[in-house]
Amino acid sequence: MGTELAKTNFFLEEVSCRVCQPLFLHMRQAGVDEGRLYEGLAIDVETLHNPRARMPWDVFAEMCDRAEGLAGPVTGAELLEGHRIIRAIAGLMTNPHLLYKAMNRWFGPSTFRIVEHSCEDLTNNRLRISLTIPPSYRDSPAFFRISGTIFTVFPRLLGQPEAVVQLEIAPRRCVYTIAPPPSRSLLARFRRGLRVFRSGRSVVEELGTQEDQLRASYQGLLQAHAQIKAQAGRLATINTLGRELTRHTELTQLVSTIMDVLRDHAGVNAAELWTRGRDDDSLRLMRTMGTPDTLEGPSESRPLIAGGRPTGRLDLWVKAECRDAVTLSAELTPWIALALENARSFTALEAHRTLLQDKVHALEQAEEALRQSKERYELAVRGSNDGIWDWSLDSGVVHYSTRWKQMLGCELTDVKETIPEWFDRIHPDDLVRVKRLLNKHLSGELPHFEAEHRMRHRDGKYSWMLTRGEAVRHPDGTPYRIAGSQSDITARKIAEDQLRHDAYHDVLCGLANRALFMERLERAIKRLNRRDDYLYAVLFVDLDRFKNINDGLGHLAGDSLLIELSTRLSGYVRETDTLARLGGDEFAVLLEDICSPLDAQRAAQRFQEALTTPFQLKGQEVFVTASIGIALGNRSYSGAEEVLRDADTALFYAKDGGRARHETFQRGMHLRAQARLQLENDLRRSVDRGDFHLVFHPIVDVESCEIAGFEALVRWMHHDRGQVSPEDFIGVCEETGLIIPLGKLVIEGACEAIAEWRQRHPELSPPTISINVSPRQLSAEGLVDDVRHALERWKLAPQLLTLEITESALLDDIDSSIQVLKDLKDLGVGLQIDDFGTGYSSLSYLSQLPIDALKIDRSFLRDMTSDTNQFNIVSAIITLAHSLDLEVTAEGVEHVAQLDELRRLRCNHAQGYYFTTPISSDQACALWRTGLMNPPSPAALPAPSPSAPCSEPGT
Repeated sequence: MGTELAKTNFFLEEVSCRVCQPLFLHMRQAGVDEGRLYEGLAIDVETLHNPRARMPWDVFAEMCDRAEGLAGPVTGAELLEGHRIIRAIAGLMTNPHLLYKAMNRWFGPSTFRIVEHSCEDLTNNRLRISLTIPPSYRDSPAFFRISGTIFTVFPRLLGQPEAVVQLEIAPRRCVYTIAPPPSRSLLARFRRGLRVFRSGRSVVEELGTQEDQLRASYQGLLQAHAQIKAQAGRLATINTLGRELTRHTELTQLVSTIMDVLRDHAGVNAAELWTRGRDDDSLRLMRTMGTPDTLEGPSESRPLIAGGRPTGRLDLWVKAECRDAVTLSAELTPWIALALENARSFTALEAHRTLLQDKVHALEQAEEALRQSKERYELAVRGSNDGIWDWSLDSGVVHYSTRWKQMLGCELTDVKETIPEWFDRIHPDDLVRVKRLLNKHLSGELPHFEAEHRMRHRDGKYSWMLTRGEAVRHPDGTPYRIAGSQSDITARKIAEDQLRHDAYHDVLCGLANRALFMERLERAIKRLNRRDDYLYAVLFVDLDRFKNINDGLGHLAGDSLLIELSTRLSGYVRETDTLARLGGDEFAVLLEDICSPLDAQRAAQRFQEALTTPFQLKGQEVFVTASIGIALGNRSYSGAEEVLRDADTALFYAKDGGRARHETFQRGMHLRAQARLQLENDLRRSVDRGDFHLVFHPIVDVESCEIAGFEALVRWMHHDRGQVSPEDFIGVCEETGLIIPLGKLVIEGACEAIAEWRQRHPELSPPTISINVSPRQLSAEGLVDDVRHALERWKLAPQLLTLEITESALLDDIDSSIQVLKDLKDLGVGLQIDDFGTGYSSLSYLSQLPIDALKIDRSFLRDMTSDTNQFNIVSAIITLAHSLDLEVTAEGVEHVAQLDELRRLRCNHAQGYYFTTPISSDQACALWRTGLMNPPSPAALPAPSPSAPCSEPGT
């Protein structure tokens, strides 16, 4: 208590020193007599002038009383100054840093540390100080008494007796809070504080008395404390060394540490450490320290026991004066035994831990793989958008996933976990098949369960589902569980139906297409082979001149016509019949179960009558006709292609017979079609081989009978049939397009003949050669280039070549034909209209054509001598030509009377059998050399065939 009293006085002196300086300065300025103020006080006057000097508390209190009595009345200004000084004194006392410094001086330096403080201005009148309490003071009763006294006095020192003082002692921290009431007169507070400090002086004196009474007992406590401290130091040393030993886990390092501890701390000179093996009870020497044989002192052997069992033995050798070391080593022995056991156990545990870590790592990898597999499965399920079902065959419980229920429009609680929830929703037509497939899989007949079926949606509609599953079986093969997925394939089924419909129906008209027609025709053929009372017919319908519709009105108008035509024809067929569009403007009708061939002819007649009503296209009335080929079913047909082929053949004969009619297939048509096909193949090979050659028919001047030129005609020497008439192959060449390479061959051959004749007789002027140009040649590109290249190759003048164009070739596209003729005319070749008068001649275009001559067809010359009309036509043609400054050539002259009439009508040239038949190149060269054509006698002329023209066409 004496120490505490001294600390308390020290603190009060600190306070008095800091407070009295500004107070007495104020008294001096107020005129207080300092002599009377200091009289009788045990204090040096110079102390007041030293801010660091300390003043006893009782002296300070006496001076305060004197100052209060000597001050007397003060003025308002002095009172205001006094308030300022007292306010500064109160601020000094509430400054946490000053308090911190004072308390450190009180309890000792670096004892307290301010953790948190807040000192606001005096208007708020709040002070909070947080201190950290060191462990040495935390449990001290003296600390609580002193701190309680100080914290109780502090508010009174500040003149705040009603202040709320809170002292909070927490582990390692003391929080002191002052919350004063609203501010009052600071001077009154300070005066009341001084009176409180005087009463505190008596408390300090009472504490001093108690200190004297306890001083004697305190000395005895100090001696006991010294003994306890020595014992505690030794125990602390043993505990420290023991804890240090038990921290080692490596056995070899632990043994070395044990020897170091025995030598450095226990004072052992030599020692041997023996340990017991785990598998047997034998001891083995682990480590030796020092040389026991050279020591004279006693030795001791101590067993090492850990966990109630011996773990080894420790042999110690010490000097006689070091017996205390034996006691210390004995106290360390349990720690050594425990450390050895821990180290050995740790070694085993470390190996076990490594094994466990490997297992844990393997388990973590397996868990991670399982997690990734689960994530992949869930992601795959979500990505596939499939429903999952799992059926336990033993319990009968079926788990349906949320997606499975959503696919049927059901809520989560609408579907129970039973198999009828699935089977009852399957379409009745599919249920038997689904159960059969499921049973086959469960019995092992099928490796997987897979079925496409319809499921009833919540709204009553059916959706197509694809259900897959696989059973899990016992070792004996008995299934006990089956799980799978359900996919909504409604969109796929709709697409398949649409694809199936599109595959068998025409996109434009919606009718059956060729594939569906041929399939049904195949069934009709098989039905005919099985039944004797069954008959069918195929009608092949093709529009006449449909190309003119597309060219004149456009393809959209053509499509509209086909659609309307399909609708119109559909009204004339039965439900058992099939109307199909094969492509373009070609239609086919399969008439099934007809009574006689007349039924097919009547159906064809009805179709043609249906087309008599005009179609409305783009505001115009369009009339359309169709040609129809009929093929009647019979057992000679083995496939649908044969029937359709014969119907197409009959269609060809219908078109060839004038269009807008129908023809029934006859056996001879097929033979002619085969012959035509063979002819076409032979033509292609002959064009490639060059089996064609030219003959030349002279063109004679009517007045002088001189040779005016030749017409080049192509001939075909067939390798099997011999000479083939142009009437048999020219039409086929026109249809197949072979007329273009054949016409090029004729142009080259004609130019080659002129060049050869000129080479034979360079002294003569070369004759002109006329070449027939077909409509296909005129409409195809390259005619002008072919003529130019031939003339340049054989170095001929263009005037030596004349091209004959028929009127029908000009009528197809008159504008483009005129342009081609102009290009040929610019090239320099001659141009001539062949067969004039037979092709719906347009006199308006005749004046626009860049031609040089007209050629009268042989049909007008045949009866001109006996038919006045024919004579007048020939006369008009010649007159017209001459009026247009054109020359005229008449072909088909067969007797002298015709020649005389032509001469009388002033025709320029003539050509026909009256003069000669077509001759070879050598004969033509010889005839040209003579220059004069002598007509043969009538007896020498061959008799013309009444069914064939007397002259043969060229190309």
